[in-house]
Amino acid sequence: MEKQVTVIPNALAEFISISPFEMKRIEWAGSGSTFNESAVTEMKGSGFTYTTIGLPADKVCATFQVPQPQFIKLDVDGIESLILAGATQILSTATSVLIEVQDSDAERQKIGEQLTRAGLTKSKTARQNEIWARK
Repeated sequence: MEKQVTVIPNALAEFISISPFEMKRIEWAGSGSTFNESAVTEMKGSGFTYTTIGLPADKVCATFQVPQPQFIKLDVDGIESLILAGATQILSTATSVLIEVQDSDAERQKIGEQLTRAGLTKSKTARQNEIWARK
């Protein structure tokens, strides 16, 4: 399996940036971490913050010659639309996207528009998760 999966331990972003990454919770299955996004602050925790590089997913594939993913799972605690904005080339060829959409109607609409523009159609919804697929 490790030959089929490429792990890129770096923050994904809309633009190339150097910004704070706030790890809000450090326990097993903790969530609520943010990169360059102070608006997602409802999660309280006693983690830590460090500065790191954020890269658009399209730039990662092009620069490091990483194969474009066909199946994408995206759950980044509220900045999904920013990650998608940096992945337009990847989305144009992806087979499917499983994405967690926060409760904000504006964010849900923005994500829907981004994935529709990429040629994907919503095929299933379960709680906050949506599956988008290419027909």
